[in-house]
Amino acid sequence: MQYGLIGEHLGHSFSKMIHEKFGYYHYDLKEISKDHIVEYFKEHPFKGINVTIPYKEIAFKACDHLDEQAKSIQACNCIVNKDGKLYGHNTDYDGIVETFKHFDIDLKDKKVLILGKGGASKAFEAVCKDHQAAMVQIVYYKPYPGCITYEDVQRSYLDADILINATPVGMAMHSNASPIDLSPFTNLEFVFDAIYNPLNTKLIQQAKKLNIRCTNGLLMLVAQAKYAAEYFLNQKIDMDLDSLVDTIILQTCNLVFIGMPSCGKSTISRQLANNLHKEWIDLDEEIEKEAGMKIAEIFERYGEDRFRNFETQVTFKNCIKNNVVIACGGGIILRKENIEALSQNGIIIYLDRPLDNLIRHDPSRPKLKEGIHTLYKERKDLYEKACDIKIKNDKTIQKTMQICIESLKNKNLYKKFK
Repeated sequence: MQYGLIGEHLGHSFSKMIHEKFGYYHYDLKEISKDHIVEYFKEHPFKGINVTIPYKEIAFKACDHLDEQAKSIQACNCIVNKDGKLYGHNTDYDGIVETFKHFDIDLKDKKVLILGKGGASKAFEAVCKDHQAAMVQIVYYKPYPGCITYEDVQRSYLDADILINATPVGMAMHSNASPIDLSPFTNLEFVFDAIYNPLNTKLIQQAKKLNIRCTNGLLMLVAQAKYAAEYFLNQKIDMDLDSLVDTIILQTCNLVFIGMPSCGKSTISRQLANNLHKEWIDLDEEIEKEAGMKIAEIFERYGEDRFRNFETQVTFKNCIKNNVVIACGGGIILRKENIEALSQNGIIIYLDRPLDNLIRHDPSRPKLKEGIHTLYKERKDLYEKACDIKIKNDKTIQKTMQICIESLKNKNLYKKFK
């Protein structure tokens, strides 16, 4: 590997996609266990690497030369191998500065809480102190020198102006978790979650509900990658970061179809997935695989509650994927947690079909037995509330699919991920 990213678990990473957009080199992802990381740095079989959780502090110690930011932070996320000597940099710092600048956040005289005490946390701390924050407190889950606990936050720090999540809580495989409840805070102006996959973490979703300005870590990731690439190549890279962020969102977000039973979700979504070269997932099919029986049989043997539990389980399992098209069952909107999970990486598309065109009775769809008009009345508002786009399915399959594609070109849709 000449250029790439090293870390313990990299299944969530967008770094390969970002670096290869620069077009100068091939970029690999290499997972290394804690038992082998020290040996890897001794052998240093690379020209330039980025370093992520949990090795930024080990990388710092492995370098022969360090820039001022890396020295100050005592963590390193970018290393260049020059004639066998390792030169360490911290481009997280630059990415953080770029993000605060983009959102016009002035740190001067602000009270800042930073969750987590790892390498990313140290970069945030350095930026905040360098930009004259009035208070910077590191929050850790247990007593630790130089840190406060979450209990301390509840007692004495609910007047913080800015909250930063530099922990992995909320990331991909743990996307149903949030590091802290924002509702008790009285003065929060901005929430910065360094996680970028999922794009809409539980923390970010809560900040939006509370009308607190917020962002994920994608712009930070893209900006630090650009600075790292400049170190790798020893040259400036001229690229618009906003445009690159938009491109990454388009290539990683999911398209999630909701709507009444028999409204055409599976048919339209499968055609769209083929057209856009994305993986297609039908949640009802996944439920049947998980349960080992047909949906009608689950209802008959165990009742609706058991089915909804299967549905939520399968939803959580699939929502953390990237660049997929998902067709949901008609009742997916009955549990708020399902829509919250699907919204973390997904544009929600409500496919609305005229009632006269819906199948009135199908033994494989138990809820239709209750009457299509009653069901539509019960669910219509839930579909409307959950969706990002509403598309009328009253035309041919091809025409409806084209309407979907045209609707997805609206860049305002993707602001939910910034």
